[in-house]
Amino acid sequence: MTKIAILGAAGAMAEVVRRDLSEFSPATEVTLVDLREIAAKYSNERAARVDVRDEAATARLLAAHKAPRRPSHTRTHTHTHTHTHTHTH
Repeated sequence: MTKIAILGAAGAMAEVVRRDLSEFSPATEVTLVDLREIAAKYSNERAARVDVRDEAATARLLAAHKAPRRPSHTRTHTHTHTHTHTHTH
């Protein structure tokens, strides 16, 4: 089973991630990590009140969460697209 920790989970940006994980990956176990108190909102969530500046506490919490890894033979590509639109009336 996949386990994901969301650091700063009480923030506005995290709300979108939480909703998407609940909708598109409901079997994923999500740990909500924030210094502020936060309640689990979806059935696949649990909350953990941790100050991420405390490296030891954060490391203990994240030890149960496997970081995604890319196989060494793959490469990352970055693409930049620029679009220009001209309107004439």
